[in-house]
Amino acid sequence: MSDKILRALMRLFAIIAKSEDESSPKNIMDLAEHQISKNKANKEFVVQFLRSELNIRSIKTYIDIYDDYVNELIYKQEQKKSNSEKRNALSSVKVLRICSEINQELTQRQKFIVLIQLIEFIQTIGRENEKESDFLNTVSEMFNINIQEYSLLKDFLKQDAKTINTNPAFVYVLPKPIDNQDKNANVLILDGLDGYFKILRVKSINTYFFHYSGHDDFFLNGQISTKRTQVFNTGSRINQNIEE
Repeated sequence: MSDKILRALMRLFAIIAKSEDESSPKNIMDLAEHQISKNKANKEFVVQFLRSELNIRSIKTYIDIYDDYVNELIYKQEQKKSNSEKRNALSSVKVLRICSEINQELTQRQKFIVLIQLIEFIQTIGRENEKESDFLNTVSEMFNINIQEYSLLKDFLKQDAKTINTNPAFVYVLPKPIDNQDKNANVLILDGLDGYFKILRVKSINTYFFHYSGHDDFFLNGQISTKRTQVFNTGSRINQNIEE
């Protein structure tokens, strides 16, 4: 990804991270502990994302950019606490502007990848309220992602192995059949697998995304696979043991 796109993503991550959490503790001490824990989890996600895109030396540059945006938003929130509606409106304008800035630089495939990162970041925060839903809807509309594929993408990112989607776009790799498994579901059984793979084909961009949940280590094209959703490119290979 280009520097401009990465900077834009840091801004989008920061907006999500600092969106108001109405369920936050009201006690000052509990609130402080809650914020420290949340900020740590948010930054860990950003670091993991950057590790998949950059070398170690470049990661700190973008972490600093992310921190600067978060601190800027904290300051602006303090300045506008008396008018939350105005603050929310300003955030919406920011999202539209950022998406417009990067829209022309991204291929449609890259737009899906960016949207996946944003959805997973919100999942890391541990909630998706109306504000986060509006945020994601705005981004998907700006990226011209049709509502059917956007819905499939959200289902894919939220589902676990106990929820099998029978849509032909979904494929699951499981260690054993699940109870009452629908015969129309695309399920492959892999004995000895500790966990499961789920795979989604996005037809409009002819791209497969996959996610592994479990304790085993797998390698994608010789690189250890992260626990995040990844792209399975044509000619790629997944191995449990790295080849010599």
